[in-house]
Amino acid sequence: TAEEIAYDEDQARAAVKIQSIQRGRQTRSNPPGPQGQAQTAEEIAYDEDQAKAAVKIQAIQRGRQTRANPRGPAMVVYDPAYDEDGEAKAAAAVKIQSIQRGRQTRANPRGPAPQATAEEIAYDEDQARAAVK
Repeated sequence: TAEEIAYDEDQARAAVKIQSIQRGRQTRSNPPGPQGQAQTAEEIAYDEDQAKAAVKIQAIQRGRQTRANPRGPAMVVYDPAYDEDGEAKAAAAVKIQSIQRGRQTRANPRGPAPQATAEEIAYDEDQARAAVK
């Protein structure tokens, strides 16, 4: 009947209006960008070059920061008043070794570093004392 047809048309218009509103909301909340578009081989090569350049710039910046703000063993101050039979130097050597082991572990976090045996520790301490003398 004519009423059913008019009702179906009103429903269709309402559905189109709801869909239009929803599409607008999605577009405003998540605007279309390059991630949704297909890229050509030239664009992909450009993106790879850009990524390599970014990595290089980051490495340069990290180097500048390290040189501008040195930290770690280079900042250790030697106090000759504390030195009794090279104990201060041996303690400093152990501290430097500890710092270096920490840096190596953070640089390569594939698992725990192999633990030194008591014999190795004693040998290292003897070497540190011998190096001080």
